[in-house]
Amino acid sequence: MLWNDTFVIPANSPNKFTAELFLNFLMRADINAQIVNENLYATPNEAAYEFIDPEILKNPLIYPPNEDLLNAELILPLSTQGQQLYDEIWERFSTAP
Repeated sequence: MLWNDTFVIPANSPNKFTAELFLNFLMRADINAQIVNENLYATPNEAAYEFIDPEILKNPLIYPPNEDLLNAELILPLSTQGQQLYDEIWERFSTAP
């Protein structure tokens, strides 16, 4: 299973500008590489590669070879009905006391 991390800014965020600045900071090549070097997980930010420890870039558990990725699975978008169910469950979860 492939993975992803998602940073989002809520539509009603009172600090949208600051949140965008923070996300831009995280995506700077040098900062993004520091995150990879510390947490040992891959980044798609190719500009960061020059700052990433070469041992991490060569580690097939962190950066699997393309031939291994051919056997990977992706989580595809939900159907309209599936998305509605997800939204209902999320609403119950996020508003629970």
